[in-house]
Amino acid sequence: MPVITAVSTSASPPSAAGLLLVTALGAAGHVIGARWTFNLGGAVDTLLARRKAGLELRAQRSGNLGAIDTDGVGYGFYRAAGILLIVSGVALLAVSLLFIMAL
Repeated sequence: MPVITAVSTSASPPSAAGLLLVTALGAAGHVIGARWTFNLGGAVDTLLARRKAGLELRAQRSGNLGAIDTDGVGYGFYRAAGILLIVSGVALLAVSLLFIMAL
């Protein structure tokens, strides 16, 4: 016995909550990326100081005080991560704008 099935050609529109989430993630990524890329408000300086304090504390607890100088994370890492966050934030904002325009 043959079975007849119908496939809907119209896709369901994205939900408003999903669009809001994508837009918020895009805006947050863009803002944090700009802070890290351009060191706005000393964001990278603060992160590096916290990282160094954590490494010093860990070195004191383990008794290995030579481990502090081997850390290679610096301004370049945060600048590259910031650029990546800016690009991905703009991409998420563009996707959300395209979905909003399609509604």
